[in-house]
Amino acid sequence: MRMEVFEDLNSPIVGFVVCDAKGIHLLGINSYAHGVDLGGFRRGERKTVEFEFDFPFMHVGDYAISVAIADGTQDSNVQHHWVHDAYIVRVASIDVAASIGAYFVLKEDVGIRVG
Repeated sequence: MRMEVFEDLNSPIVGFVVCDAKGIHLLGINSYAHGVDLGGFRRGERKTVEFEFDFPFMHVGDYAISVAIADGTQDSNVQHHWVHDAYIVRVASIDVAASIGAYFVLKEDVGIRVG
C-alpha cells in the first residue's frame, strides 16, 4: 500500500484484514505482529509497504481487504487511518481444496517490505 505521511510516526504499524461477504474478519497481519520494525515515518515522506504471501484456500466468492496504519504497539496504539474495503478480491477456483475453505496464513510464509 502506498501512503503519504502527514504526521511523524515513531513506531508505525501497517496491516490489513480480509473479510468475507458478511464482514467477518477471516485473516490478517500487521508489521508489529510479524516482528517487522518499519522505523519511523516522517511528515512529508511517501512510503510503500508491501505484504507478500500465498493467499490461502478460500471458498469461491468475494472478499474485502481493509488496510490500516497506526502508531505505537499492538496493545497501545493510535489509529491514524483505516480504509474499509480498500480492495475487493474474487476467489474463483475449481480446486477441490478451495471448497474446504481453510482460512489461515502461516507467519513464516509472509514477507513485508517497506520503501
